[in-house]
Order: sequence, then structure tokens, then C-alpha cells
Amino acid sequence: MPAAFVAAGGAEGYASVSDLSVGATMHEVKRLHVRHNAGPALLSRATLGLPEVRRRTPPF
Repeated sequence: MPAAFVAAGGAEGYASVSDLSVGATMHEVKRLHVRHNAGPALLSRATLGLPEVRRRTPPF
């Protein structure tokens, strides 16, 4: 994964190896969702008209 990031990460718009990993994982999650749930890709909170979630910061 780090070698893939070094080779093409910046050109593809990924800021870090973590961003590349998340992008690849979410692509696979969406593909599996469509395949196994016979429906459209996952909807975002914005698409559903829901407010954004604010992340909690430590200490919890």
C-alpha cells in the first residue's frame, strides 16, 4: 500500500496512505452493498437531508 501511494497517491488526490486505504475500502463496501442488497450505492447523510455528525474529541 505505501508503494502504491508513493507511485500514484498524490496524482490521484490522496493526501496520505490512510486516505488511499479509506478510498479503496469504501469502493469495495459500496460494490458489495449493491451486489448483496440489490440496491443503489450507500447514501450519504447529506443526500438523506441529515445534519453532519460532529466528532467527539478526547477526553470522552
